Amino acid sequence: MRVLNALTAGGVVILGAFLTSAYIGIHVYLTALSVAIITIAGNLINDYFDVETDEINRPDRLIPSGKLTSKQVLLISISLFILGNILLTIVDLNLLKIGLAATFLLIIYTPILKRRPLIGNITVALLLSLTIIAGALASGAFLNLKNAILPSSLIFFLNLPREILKDGEDLMGDRKAGFRTFPVVFGIKRTRQLVLFTLWILILWIFFNSFILGKLFAVCAIPGIVLPVLIMIKRAEATPIWFSNTQRILKFLIVPGVISLILSRI
Repeated sequence: MRVLNALTAGGVVILGAFLTSAYIGIHVYLTALSVAIITIAGNLINDYFDVETDEINRPDRLIPSGKLTSKQVLLISISLFILGNILLTIVDLNLLKIGLAATFLLIIYTPILKRRPLIGNITVALLLSLTIIAGALASGAFLNLKNAILPSSLIFFLNLPREILKDGEDLMGDRKAGFRTFPVVFGIKRTRQLVLFTLWILILWIFFNSFILGKLFAVCAIPGIVLPVLIMIKRAEATPIWFSNTQRILKFLIVPGVISLILSRI
């Protein structure tokens, strides 16, 4: 169920509340729990729709491995979507609207959005970035919501190249399933070029916004994010190994990213 992804999403909600300097109360924790639950539900519904490609790309996942049947995965996913949105109803109706929108996008992701170049990648990165906004809203920090906008965009630019890289890893299975992802349509070499472009955007974002977020942010983000990304760019190759290694490194760069954002509020 990729629980670590869910815990990370819930943690970023709490981060969003912290960055607004508002009080972190029970509403924030309920929102974090809800986001974690909806994240797990999204992963499961993706597994349900993605069985054909997972048999090639991810045979260890729940359905291809035989741990759960397709029907069981679907029922658990629906139950978790309902539970997550019920929790948001308790917190705030504006958050419920975001939760329902996220639920809708997660449901249509594999059968519709993922099948089109970049649309699925942008959708996932956007949903991840919205977790910070959700945390800010849960804390009631409407006046300080601007403090969450820049951090939210950093989460977006950290995740967008990773999502594109994952499509590069899944090229064979996606092609067999008829998905028209960017690597399937334009090939691995152009996918590599696109990834490099998004990585340069990430670097420029960090340098430019260091003047806004402060010295402590820059002291952590430049060695913690920029230097590893520059190394990845220098070693860039249109090979499965580079795609796999780079997306895994980007996954771990969320840690210095979060630390940098915390330091920006000190």
